[in-house]
Amino acid sequence: MWPLFLPAAALAEVGDIHTVKVNTAAVHAAADAQSPKLREVIKGAEVMEMNVRGEWYEIFVVSSDGAGGWMHASTLALAAAAPAAKPAAVIPPAKGGAKTAFIREFEEYLVAYNARNLTLRNYTPFSGAEELTDGHVLVTVTGRWLEESKAKQKSSILALYMYWERLTDNDAARLIAVDSDGNEVYRHPAE
Repeated sequence: MWPLFLPAAALAEVGDIHTVKVNTAAVHAAADAQSPKLREVIKGAEVMEMNVRGEWYEIFVVSSDGAGGWMHASTLALAAAAPAAKPAAVIPPAKGGAKTAFIREFEEYLVAYNARNLTLRNYTPFSGAEELTDGHVLVTVTGRWLEESKAKQKSSILALYMYWERLTDNDAARLIAVDSDGNEVYRHPAE
């Protein structure tokens, strides 16, 4: 039987990235060791926390095509709460020239993301995107997005960032979110 309480270090929040700490960890269909095993994940794999139910974490496997399920806390090295990042200056947009194929495809993804969100939550979180220098991307958030919990903000930014990083194949890329006045409200990864 697993312990009833997690240590204080295990307190994380939705959207955090955790690492598999055991050689192979089962991903289950539900928050129960008796539920069907969907797949196994190897040591060192990164998973994004989507929900918590007791000692079970609903996860999204970062390196996969959207695979998810439930993993027990004992199989994960949980991320520590990140310190609040101080706002950084926004990198200026790339000047003079047509949009790259990257930003065109990212804008299409953003439209689809907004459409899904409108259907599921009845609002659109983002109003636009712009490619910046050094392979970074700037997204403008809506006022409604600003009203969401930090966890929901973080998970939506992470979803966009993962798409942008895969699209550009640039692991040094940053996603910078600004409000309608151009004030930076989020940056991933934080510097």
